[in-house]
Amino acid sequence: MRPVHLIYLTLLLGPVAAYCASVDDGPIHLEAKAFEEAVQRSRSEQKHMFVAFLGEGWSVSSKKFKEAVLSEPAFKDFAERNLIYFPVEARRKPKLTSEETAVLQSWVIHFDIKSYPTLILIAPDGQELLRHGYRDLDASEYINLLEAILPKRSGK
Repeated sequence: MRPVHLIYLTLLLGPVAAYCASVDDGPIHLEAKAFEEAVQRSRSEQKHMFVAFLGEGWSVSSKKFKEAVLSEPAFKDFAERNLIYFPVEARRKPKLTSEETAVLQSWVIHFDIKSYPTLILIAPDGQELLRHGYRDLDASEYINLLEAILPKRSGK
């Protein structure tokens, strides 16, 4: 993803109350400002964004990946130290409001989501470095994959 896409998405979605979750907070509230806030945090903290589109309650692959990787303490610790985690859960229940549905649809279009899960690693400059669907990996294997891509951070 090019930086111009980040700017376009920010302008497209407009102002809504901001929210950005830590790994333990659960999914991002489907509010337009959440993405802008995550991008700003990524840039200011010089951390990569990890965007996880998950099909909550209906995607078997999303459930498997969440259980095997995203819910594991080792991944949570790694993400807290190294990433701006941006989980987006498309769910059926509780039913999304029309505003939440519109925000979700705009993110799905912007990120060109074709299946769930879709996991995307984005550099602080907006460059997309990794995109994939379900992978049968455990948390340590997935952390190793991300570590091979992420730059070494000083003070580790």
